[in-house]
Amino acid sequence: MLKQELDIKIKDQDAIIINGVKRMFNEYKTALEKKHIKQIKRSDAKYKAMIAAIQSELWITVIYATILTVFMAARSRCFTDNLTSFFTGIAIAVKALITNAYTSGIWCAKVTDGIGMYAVQQILYYLIIIIIIIVICGIPGLIIYLIGKKYVEWYKKEIADHISMWVAVVTLAITIFFAEEITSILSINLIWLNIIIHLLYSAGRAYVRGCKKNRGYY
Repeated sequence: MLKQELDIKIKDQDAIIINGVKRMFNEYKTALEKKHIKQIKRSDAKYKAMIAAIQSELWITVIYATILTVFMAARSRCFTDNLTSFFTGIAIAVKALITNAYTSGIWCAKVTDGIGMYAVQQILYYLIIIIIIIVICGIPGLIIYLIGKKYVEWYKKEIADHISMWVAVVTLAITIFFAEEITSILSINLIWLNIIIHLLYSAGRAYVRGCKKNRGYY
């Protein structure tokens, strides 16, 4: 009887000791986890602050370079002439497209001349003109819009970074500084030249990223 009571007391003591050790271990573990979490949060905060400071410095530098480039562009007679020619050319192209669309609409609307009822003839006449203008002007505009939208979405997702900004700024600065020399060699508008160079740069970045993806770097 005494032996059984002793065994029960020993088991109770063992349970008390084990529970106490488990409790101490859990408390110690919880304290370490809290300390570890605090250290991680502090490290993350320092890392984010460092990244923010670096990005701020880079963006300030880029903005400063952009402002200088804009002032250089304003002082460059050759570049400002090219800029004016660029927008004038776009306006002329749009005007010519609308004029040709209107002329084509009038020509196509002549099919309504044989309609006897004047009101119906006039409605169909102007309706045909409107449809032709929408088709001729709307389809190219829609294509340009969709292509531009896809390019902008891809650009933001893939290569919208400081490298792209610097490429754009440096290319613009070079074309402004050497505007006369470039135009004496190449008979191309400097704005179109900048656009073409950036498109080629985008194609190069896309090719490099594609190669890296194929090799498993992304």
